[in-house]
Amino acid sequence: MTHPVCSQARPAPLPRWLRAAPIAAVLLLAACAGDERSDYGRARVSGLRLERFPDVPIPAGWRPLPEEEALAIAIAGGAARRLLLTVQAPQPDLQPPEAMRAIAARLVDAGWQPADERHDPARLRQRWRKGQEELLVEAERRGGAVIVRWRLLPAS
Repeated sequence: MTHPVCSQARPAPLPRWLRAAPIAAVLLLAACAGDERSDYGRARVSGLRLERFPDVPIPAGWRPLPEEEALAIAIAGGAARRLLLTVQAPQPDLQPPEAMRAIAARLVDAGWQPADERHDPARLRQRWRKGQEELLVEAERRGGAVIVRWRLLPAS
């Protein structure tokens, strides 16, 4: 006499795409893991795709502020991009005007043009333009550290 459970037909096998899902998940996780700095000496923020913003020179070593909102989106092959990021300088003796001068020089090297008529590289609030985009960079001293806020939007 056969047991009723053993005599039942086996269930249908899973579809191929569903069997591959665990492998794809492991590969995705492995690709996302890694060092907190990219190979290009730029800041890398976990969870944000800053490599899609190669012309926004956020310095390596500057860390994001977790209490601030962060957003980095690039769609349509980079035709539409939005960036909102607040970072803190690692150097405690750095002054906001000094940080802004260094950032301004890197922005010029990346092809950005000052949007203000009377541009001052040491100014704590700077607007930049490149193509159809506008970048607002603001620096301040907060709690003994230099904080820089980056906002990339469509040009108005």
